[in-house]
Amino acid sequence: MMKLRHIFAIIFLLTTSLSTLQVQAQTKDDSINRLLQRVRVTFNQNNEQEFYDAVSEYRNYLLKQGDISGFYLGWKNEVLYDVNHNHFYRALRKTMAMQRDMEKRDATQEYYHVTHLRGIIYSLRGNIPLARQYFEKALEQVNHAQPNNLVAIYMDLSNIEMDIQPVEAMKHLNSAIEIIKGNGASFEYSDAIGFKVIVAFAMRDWKQVNECFAEYMDLKERLGNDFSTTYYNYAVICKSVADKRYDDAIRQCTGYDVPAGV
Repeated sequence: MMKLRHIFAIIFLLTTSLSTLQVQAQTKDDSINRLLQRVRVTFNQNNEQEFYDAVSEYRNYLLKQGDISGFYLGWKNEVLYDVNHNHFYRALRKTMAMQRDMEKRDATQEYYHVTHLRGIIYSLRGNIPLARQYFEKALEQVNHAQPNNLVAIYMDLSNIEMDIQPVEAMKHLNSAIEIIKGNGASFEYSDAIGFKVIVAFAMRDWKQVNECFAEYMDLKERLGNDFSTTYYNYAVICKSVADKRYDDAIRQCTGYDVPAGV
């Protein structure tokens, strides 16, 4: 099935974009959009210094605007960038530094970020039971009066559940989708629908795979640059299997044609 580190790569785009909806209302300028777009682009590239510079500028801007939650989300996603590039020790050190900073600022409502990050790190190191414990603890810590903060945790629970508990995974994913819909966040919605294709595939629910994929392609057509491609290749592979086009699925996975007679 899908590798977890690829699935977790979307978390920056999801959690931070939702946070910036509030910041945009405060600033009423294009600065946050420009900074966020730069981070979005560099997050999915391999130029570490360019990403670190981009996320540092983004975090500092949010801090100056008084958005402490957004500031920690930016920091959190810097850790995720390191995780996605297998820098686990670096990610752990930054997580510890984040916790110290939260304690210094008495930012108790932000503690769930650190707990969430530890769940992610443990999941990628293969300790799924401990990862689940941290994700569930993060759900307890987070302020449920601010549902945007629940989205990434629901998504990550869905991620670790989809291979062995796909029905539960779909429930958590749908909870995240309902929150995203309430924010009118097009990019994040398309991202979640792409992931939904994958979870439906894990359930072997071919009808739902087809329905979700159709919606995903409709979003691709309508949203243009505001369409998330993070799960696109995975979704296409799932659709090929649902259509019993197995040769296409293998080619999409490997980049090679299936030899004749195989």
